[in-house]
Amino acid sequence: MQRARSIFFAAGQRVAKGELFANDDPILKGREALFESVDVPEAQEPKEPEPEEPKAEEPKATAASSKPVRKAAAKKPAG
Repeated sequence: MQRARSIFFAAGQRVAKGELFANDDPILKGREALFESVDVPEAQEPKEPEPEEPKAEEPKATAASSKPVRKAAAKKPAG
């Protein structure tokens, strides 16, 4: 794998610093100085998912708490 050392434009595309390309990618041809070789580890086998812990149940809403709350209207000052 090859990693771009800096940002540049080539073949109508923007290449970002750190972007990875395969060694046989055509964008590397003639631009080898703009890239550095990096070792990319092979994909690791996925781990088995850990069993989920039971979640605590949320308290159920009561009739009083399910009604919308109304604010008192502001009173105009006398005068």
